[in-house]
Amino acid sequence: MLQEQQQHLMAYLRNEESQISEHIADQGGINVELRLGIYHNAYRMRLRESIEVDHPVLGIYLGDDLFDLMATEYIKYCPSQRTSLRHFADQLPGFLGRQAPFSEHGQITELARFERLLMTAFDAGEANRLATNKLSALPIQDWPNTTMRFHPSMQIFNTTWNVVEIWQAIREEREPPPPVESTNHWLVWRNSQRLTQFASLSALENQLLKNALEGKNLAELCDTLTTQMEESTVAEKFLLVIKSWFDKGIVSALYPKG
Repeated sequence: MLQEQQQHLMAYLRNEESQISEHIADQGGINVELRLGIYHNAYRMRLRESIEVDHPVLGIYLGDDLFDLMATEYIKYCPSQRTSLRHFADQLPGFLGRQAPFSEHGQITELARFERLLMTAFDAGEANRLATNKLSALPIQDWPNTTMRFHPSMQIFNTTWNVVEIWQAIREEREPPPPVESTNHWLVWRNSQRLTQFASLSALENQLLKNALEGKNLAELCDTLTTQMEESTVAEKFLLVIKSWFDKGIVSALYPKG
């Protein structure tokens, strides 16, 4: 009986066919429809608030009217499926990419995706962070077959718009630059002080990170560089890039394999 009532209530909250009013007893001067309506509005306001909290910069960028439209449509087409609101807006970037008028402006989708990546990095689990001396202490014979594991907060954000510059301007209460199509690569992670950070990646470093995440060993990563630059500069460039990963605290383990 309780499960049936809960199903009817959720259907009502989602604007679906429901018989929940049959399970509500009259109480005083407030009729059933009004009482249900109050609950219905409060529920939707809470969902809207969770989107606003998760995406403060997106909200400013869109303005009140467009944000209200987005929230209303998202709640309608992507109803909450979990008891926690933490993941309610996980589908927002995809929704914006296919729902007019937002889908007509690619920077909106990417701005939403960037804010969700920042949240994911902040909420990620903790793991060991190797100091740079762990790399120098690695025996020479182990270098070629060694692979790396990265901190759970580390993510790559590939963009086709200048959304990070837009995000930064709004956060600093400056006029955001106009949207410009521009392929960029960004590293997003949470540092040892539990602060979320991001840094620009060159196309080459972006490829190296992707290869490392796929489990390529150090020798294979070096091979990636040999196709991009003079062989005499490969070793120096490779060490600089790898060292920067350790300095950022995103490498959590080294696995030498025989």
